[in-house]
Amino acid sequence: MTAQQANVRVWWDASVSAYRMTSPFNHELVEAIKAFVPVSDRSYDPQSKVWTFVERQLDPLRNLLTKLGCNAVVITRQQAEAASQSTPNGATRGKPLADIALDFLTLAGADAMTKAYRHAAMLNHPDRGGDMSKMSALNAAWDRLTKELYSGQ
Repeated sequence: MTAQQANVRVWWDASVSAYRMTSPFNHELVEAIKAFVPVSDRSYDPQSKVWTFVERQLDPLRNLLTKLGCNAVVITRQQAEAASQSTPNGATRGKPLADIALDFLTLAGADAMTKAYRHAAMLNHPDRGGDMSKMSALNAAWDRLTKELYSGQ
């Protein structure tokens, strides 16, 4: 197995209901995919360099990767769905959005939020074509956040 073959990743992408695969370029792998996976069951995006396979091709793809000696990391549909259902340490399922946003702001920290505030201020500042009422609302929100969340940091 070459170093190139060790970085094959296959995962379920719920947004397209299909498996995706990335790997460093390997001519033997590309030719094997073209030979053993029907064109109707696969596609390749040269811009993102990502293969897409219909769900029924997962087992044949795994077998192909094994035969080629590729060390692939595979995340199945079942694993992806189970992961999306579970939320470790403070589940968000059923939690009000305001509480989730507060958790996020707290976990992101003052430095990240300061950077986000500055970016938003550049976009909304009236001297840069922004809206005065949006800038005022942004400043009021930032003042409250810094006092209540980040004053001790």
